[in-house]
Amino acid sequence: MMPDNELNQIISLATDEQLASLYKHYDNKLTEFLNNPDSTEEQINLIADKLLTLSTIVDTTVSQPMELNPEFTNKQSHY
Repeated sequence: MMPDNELNQIISLATDEQLASLYKHYDNKLTEFLNNPDSTEEQINLIADKLLTLSTIVDTTVSQPMELNPEFTNKQSHY
């Protein structure tokens, strides 16, 4: 994972298409982590923070809604 300062550098130099691609990458990664019972809260939060940062500058209205598997839903209900 890239440090936040590296993400900020990329944001300042990237084109809209590159930012959209990076957003999609992190969106897919977050979905993977959320659907993996072995993922840690730290991993999930790190990606979620990067995705949140990117979502402030990328048009997310064209993104597909995240799909979570039943194991994630069951895991969350036990907290």
